[in-house]
Amino acid sequence: MTSTKSLSLEQLRRRFDRLRALQQRLTRPVPKHFTACGRRYDLPLRSKTGPSFTTVPPHMLDYLAGFFDGDGSVIEENGILRLKVSQAESSSQVLLLFRNVLGGGIYAEGNTVGMRQVVLRWCLLGERACHAAELLRQSSSCKYDQLLLVRSQLQRRAELKSLKAVAPSKAVCPSWSYLAGFFDAEGHIKIVYPASIVLQIEQKFPQILHAIRDFFLDAGITCVIYNRRVHYALVINRTSESKRILSRLLMEGLRAKRLQARICLDLGSIKFHDIRVMLTKRVGYQSRYVRLTSAGAERAYEIKKLRSRLWKSQANSPSQLAQLKQLQEDHLLKCAEERNQLLRADIRSQLQQ
Repeated sequence: MTSTKSLSLEQLRRRFDRLRALQQRLTRPVPKHFTACGRRYDLPLRSKTGPSFTTVPPHMLDYLAGFFDGDGSVIEENGILRLKVSQAESSSQVLLLFRNVLGGGIYAEGNTVGMRQVVLRWCLLGERACHAAELLRQSSSCKYDQLLLVRSQLQRRAELKSLKAVAPSKAVCPSWSYLAGFFDAEGHIKIVYPASIVLQIEQKFPQILHAIRDFFLDAGITCVIYNRRVHYALVINRTSESKRILSRLLMEGLRAKRLQARICLDLGSIKFHDIRVMLTKRVGYQSRYVRLTSAGAERAYEIKKLRSRLWKSQANSPSQLAQLKQLQEDHLLKCAEERNQLLRADIRSQLQQ
C-alpha cells in the first residue's frame, strides 16, 4: 500500500473526497434522549400541559428574542404557522429554556448522517405560538414581521416565504441580553495563533449587523462589517475588545457558547494549543476538516511573518520568494495529509459505534 506521505497533493485531495463520500453514507439512529443542565430527558419531550408564562423578565425576553432572531424560524405546515428553533444537542439547554418559558416540545430531527451532530428542534403551535410570538415580538428585530403573521393568524405560505427572502423591515439591538441571545445563535469565536481572539457574526442581510455595530459604538467598541458576496460579516479583531464583549455577554446570560467564552478568556494564562484543544471539543463539526491542526497553525504563522517581512522590505530576492513559495506548498501538502488522517480516524470511530 502506498504511504500517505508519498502521495501528491492532488492524490490526497481525491482520497479525501472518496473517504468523505463513504463517511456521508454512515448513519446513526434517531436519538431517544438528550442531556441538558446535568439532567437526562427522554425524546420526544412533548408540550407541557400547563400554560406558558404570561410575563417574562425583560432580560430573559431580550435573550430569547435575540436567539430567535438568529436561529429561530416561523414555518407553515398543513396551514398552521409554527415557531421553531433547531440546535445541535450540545446547545440543548437553550431549547429547554424556550420550552420552560414559552411552552412547546423538543423533538429529534431524524437520523444523524456522517459527522453531523444530533440536531434537536423546539416547536410551538396553536394559541401558545400566538402568545409566544406576541412576547418575542416585543424585543425581536429580524423576525418581527414573521412573528406578526403568527399573532394575526395570517396563514399564507407565499407571504411568509416572501418575508424570509427580503431584508427585515427594522433592525435594532436593544440590549446586551438581546445580543447575548443573538451571538449564542449566530456568533463565532475564533482564536488566532499565537494569542488573538476574533469574534464574528454572519448574516444574509446587513441591517442587523449595522444595528449591532451602532450598539457597539455606543459602548466604545470598534468593529468592521465586510461584504463577502454570499453574506455579510461583522468582525471584532482586537483581542482586548473581544474579551470585553465575551465578559459582558457571560454576565447577560450567554448559554450555548458559555464554555467557549470562558475558555477563550483564559487565553494568555493558558497556552494557545491547550486552549485550542479545549475549544475543539466544544464546537460543531462544520469546519472540522478545514480547521488547522496545532502544527498547521504554527506553519501558517511562519508563512505570515515571512510574507510580512518581504512586503516591508520591498526588495525581494528570487531566493526569498522561492522560500516563501516552498513553505506555502509544504503547508498545503501537510494540511492535506493531516485532514486525511483525521478523516480516517473519524470513520474508524463511526464504524466501531
